[in-house]
Amino acid sequence: MNHERIQQLKELLTDDPRDSFCRYALALEYASDPSALNQAIRELELLKKIDPQYLALYYQLGLFYHQEQEKEKAKQVLLEGMSLAKQQGNAHTYSELEFLLDDIE
Repeated sequence: MNHERIQQLKELLTDDPRDSFCRYALALEYASDPSALNQAIRELELLKKIDPQYLALYYQLGLFYHQEQEKEKAKQVLLEGMSLAKQQGNAHTYSELEFLLDDIE
């Protein structure tokens, strides 16, 4: 986990708390340290509330829930992501989400 990068991302989010890319990047930075996975999950949950159309968050959030043994939460968020991917016409992301869902089940 790069603390300097985390600080930079937090500063950017102070300027614009609705910056989806920065929030997503912050979550991934936290996730690079297994002891900070819960913080990564919180950031992605917040991003989902702020920008539920940000498709990339669904795979990562599902994966992180799975890593935390939250199987039902993982399945739910992956299904939501699959629905969104279908709406957006994004077959590649749909397949990735479906593959992870199959792995969880």
